[in-house]
Amino acid sequence: MTGEEMKREFDKLYTSSACVWGLEADKYLATFLEKAPKGRALDVGCGEGRHSLYLAQNGYTVDAVDLSETAIEKVKLNAQTYNVEESILPTAGDVRTMVIPDETYDLVVMSFVFPFLKRSDIEIILKKVKQCLKPGGCIYISALTTDDPEYKDYSQKQSPVELRTFYSPGLNCYCYFFERGELKEFFSDFSIIDYTEEVVELPREPYTHAFCLIFAQKVVQ
Repeated sequence: MTGEEMKREFDKLYTSSACVWGLEADKYLATFLEKAPKGRALDVGCGEGRHSLYLAQNGYTVDAVDLSETAIEKVKLNAQTYNVEESILPTAGDVRTMVIPDETYDLVVMSFVFPFLKRSDIEIILKKVKQCLKPGGCIYISALTTDDPEYKDYSQKQSPVELRTFYSPGLNCYCYFFERGELKEFFSDFSIIDYTEEVVELPREPYTHAFCLIFAQKVVQ
């Protein structure tokens, strides 16, 4: 699937509902935000801006990036509604191909982005975001694990296109599942502030998800 095809699918998604993901920030991010230095943040796959809004309200200048131009227009409107438009710079772009300057950000947020990508894409993105963090900067990621019910369902119905990567027909994209402890291993060169794996019943969906969540800090050399 090309970036343009993926963009069209997510434009459809964000047109289908007034607010797809809601505007409340993840509680996990709120719990550990005080551990991160204030300054400039990058919200990758920002959607309608729920984390960008929260970060702006907590003193950050936020670069909000999403593949969907429809989502980015919603971020702009939401930023105006919350009176934080001067603190958020919404940009439509594909983080897989866009240039992200090294050692620019104090905080990077990627909430539920990887469940829509292939492993090879994830490896590219992780390298970029680790490099774009300033020394002492922090990163928050939430993703799915192989304990998720969807992993078993995909495994029974199709062969993976890459390691633990399956085609997701709903949005015509891909879905990657981390093994237990795998996401933590990606940040073995960081200081791990917290790493959690949990199964959560989502109120907006009729099933559970198995998450891995990490809040880590780039080591100051």
